[in-house]
Amino acid sequence: MKSALIVADVSGSMAEMGKHLLMCQIMRFISQLPAINPEKYGNVEFKFFSWGEEIIELTPCEDGDLFLPKPIGKGNVKRLVEWASEIVVSNPSARIMILSDGAISDIDAAVFGKWLANAGIMARSIAIGADADYERLRKFSSNRVPYPAEEIHSATDTIVFSADNPDPPKCLQSFGDKWNE
Repeated sequence: MKSALIVADVSGSMAEMGKHLLMCQIMRFISQLPAINPEKYGNVEFKFFSWGEEIIELTPCEDGDLFLPKPIGKGNVKRLVEWASEIVVSNPSARIMILSDGAISDIDAAVFGKWLANAGIMARSIAIGADADYERLRKFSSNRVPYPAEEIHSATDTIVFSADNPDPPKCLQSFGDKWNE
């Protein structure tokens, strides 16, 4: 069985501009995929987590819906790296999808990016909100390309069914060496 771990940023910046609601809808969409298309997603285990000061596994309600904690405080990148490192050891084939607006410090983004470059795990970032910082979110994606929220279906298929690809799509290669930083 394939394992996809969906991590939702619940830091204070996610309370702005409907980002919290958008994340809830995205997580609801992902959680319903196995029921909607069991032939394609029946062998995929989706697990959901919130990321703030701690990483907390989210338990679906009886109707299968998920509820996120209220956005508050700061996302603890050190704790995220520790949690993800534990995942790499316990389930090396797991894949991680991070839903975030990228409102973290450059130092924190670099810390996660450096860890991810050496971790050997596939990760994708999903840009949440009109003010999402794509530059920082690239460091949360092992192929260095964040997906916009409206591409959640493609991002989910990529994280579940694709091999990791370190090169950006051709349409983004015009950014040159910025993708290799």
